[in-house]
Amino acid sequence: MVNPLMRATWAAVIVPALLRATQPRSLVAAAEGAETTLVAAAEEAETTQAAVAENVNIAKRLLVEADDHWPFSAPAGGPELADVKLLEAGVARNSFACAPDNLTEAEILAELETAAERLAVDGDSMSARKLILSSINPEEGVLDVFRSGWAKKPDEERLTVSDARIAIRSLGPSTSEGDVVYAELEDRLPNTSFVDVASSSESPLTPMTVLYDCRREGKAVVELRLAVRSALHYQDICIRWLKDCARGFRHLEIKQDGDLVFSQGEVDTAWKKRMTTDGTHDLSTKLVLKTSGIERLLVPKASSDQRLLWVGVLGPFLSSSDQGFELTSQPSEISVYYTCEFAGHATVTLKLEKARLSEASQSDFIELPWIKHCGNVEYKYISAFFKVDGASGNAGLEAIRDGRALPGFALPCGTGDHDSEVDCDKSAAPFLLTVPETEKRTSIDLHIDKKGSAEPPVFQPEPDISYDSRVLRAEIVRGPKISNPEKNKPRNSLHTVTVKYTCFKDGDSTIMLTLHVLAHRTVHLAWTKKCKEPKVKRGKALTAPQAMLIVFFVCSAIGIVICLIFCCCSEDDGRGVLAKEYSGMGNYWGDEDVELAEQMPPREKPIRRAVSDDDEVVFH
Repeated sequence: MVNPLMRATWAAVIVPALLRATQPRSLVAAAEGAETTLVAAAEEAETTQAAVAENVNIAKRLLVEADDHWPFSAPAGGPELADVKLLEAGVARNSFACAPDNLTEAEILAELETAAERLAVDGDSMSARKLILSSINPEEGVLDVFRSGWAKKPDEERLTVSDARIAIRSLGPSTSEGDVVYAELEDRLPNTSFVDVASSSESPLTPMTVLYDCRREGKAVVELRLAVRSALHYQDICIRWLKDCARGFRHLEIKQDGDLVFSQGEVDTAWKKRMTTDGTHDLSTKLVLKTSGIERLLVPKASSDQRLLWVGVLGPFLSSSDQGFELTSQPSEISVYYTCEFAGHATVTLKLEKARLSEASQSDFIELPWIKHCGNVEYKYISAFFKVDGASGNAGLEAIRDGRALPGFALPCGTGDHDSEVDCDKSAAPFLLTVPETEKRTSIDLHIDKKGSAEPPVFQPEPDISYDSRVLRAEIVRGPKISNPEKNKPRNSLHTVTVKYTCFKDGDSTIMLTLHVLAHRTVHLAWTKKCKEPKVKRGKALTAPQAMLIVFFVCSAIGIVICLIFCCCSEDDGRGVLAKEYSGMGNYWGDEDVELAEQMPPREKPIRRAVSDDDEVVFH
């Protein structure tokens, strides 16, 4: 193909010259006018080519990586990919490269069959794919590296991404269920919105999450396109991978006190028989959930088939009823707590359901049933007081009286998934205690009055702590002492519970402490914790180019100082020797006057007699 710039140059230079040689003056003048137009066209073509080249440089500055906690798998069911980079220097890796844009539909289908053999695979255990975007400078030199450590880059060099588009192409025969998978970004990014891409030297980097809805068994190619922009230029990039889909919960594992409850998509037979026959007398049932990849679940729901029993679910999903929560390989504990109105037994059912992006996707859920035996009443001899320095409340603020949480400390009705209306505050009063950002711990004193000494409480099982895991992590570092009801010994009337906080980002979170008193009603205590995102401590280690420059400057400074000292010492030594030559003459002749001629006879040895203060020296 002929370069547009060469074509314009030929038309602007060669053709007018031929016209001048063969045509009359009128035609020559017309050709000169056409020459001016063609030269302008050539300049415009050159400018366009420069802009295209600049756009290519913009794409070279973008780096797209996969989260190293969940790498892709190699094609054809191979091991995990060691390299987590999807796109670097403006070029997608072979395992993530897209097809050419100018293919026909038949060519696209043929290309997909061959692409499935080389594309990286996102396994069926992943209901979300986490990507990390960062900007780099591939042409950065020593001085640029040195500058980047102490100076910010101008706004013109900042990268942004927008206009995110996801396309799905299912492999295999089509069915009435439609595509194998439906996908969208967790935070949608239309062409009217822009997200700044953090530099590779900044922290944190720019995250981007693709969510999946697997609608049927099979495989599909997921193609992600982004518009990369700077202040003056932009360019589209494209990456793709293969998504493997499956229905059900084959990667979910649930345990209770170390015993297997659910695995490989099925409820454990021994646990099911024990819990549906003997049931439980505990005040709560604690379950530990984990999965091998990432699973998005709705807030678990628990229900009872009898009015004598109210149930609720606690865990790291407080205030997340609409968005659900993510389950990973890190174990997550949930508790199903009970509130009995009178004696009897009821069947409790826990429902775990996958979160869906669209109502068109079918619901995937499991149900775990068991028997709960009731017979609890409130323990009326317990009270609680907060001890928080600097909190918006008085020290020793009373929160529990006669076994019940006072207004302003009870959990408001409608928060989270709580079926029991007797445990929530119907007045919806604001919490009376707000823990500020500076406080890292909260202590609660539990007092047992004298009437309760005859029947001291047994805090069993251990207390639960509920919070919003998107804002912070709360944990009980010190719990109430577990009393032994079989021993008739005096027991402490004071128990202290200490809650420790670890903040992740700015925001407020409701904290709820649940106290389980054996054979009595559960007590809930709620308050608010303010959080501030912790600052990232940047390392002060120097790179090799920076260290070399610093060593060069230090050595140069040392050399200059040595030269100055040498020059100054040389001048002082010359004047010092001459002074010593003449200073020794006074005492040589005693106290008499000494007269020196203009030309003294040469001496083999210097005069060493010193001149006293009373001697007079005359120069002729």
